[in-house]
Amino acid sequence: MNPIEADRLTRRFGKTVADDAKTPVPDAPPAGAGPDLALNGQSPSGDAAAVVIDKPAAAPTAQAPPLYARPWFLVTVGAVLVASTIAIWALSRTPEPPGTALGNQSVF
Repeated sequence: MNPIEADRLTRRFGKTVADDAKTPVPDAPPAGAGPDLALNGQSPSGDAAAVVIDKPAAAPTAQAPPLYARPWFLVTVGAVLVASTIAIWALSRTPEPPGTALGNQSVF
């Protein structure tokens, strides 16, 4: 295991891999331990009673930004505005040439 992985595990679980290797593993379960240990209300004695397992806290879930802050929505609104502006400009034009002081006279 490389040092980066060991550091991540230490920060996440609060103990190192070396600490796990030093922890003695009991050979036999304590007296009275069996499949119904939780049902008979007996608590384990000895080293097994002192074992505490820290579970990592659940990572906070990132909430999605509101609809008006999402990039795809902003791009869509921008495209609608540009298309509307072009449509209004194109439909409001007159097909006749612009009027001048000399009128619409041919040069030759």
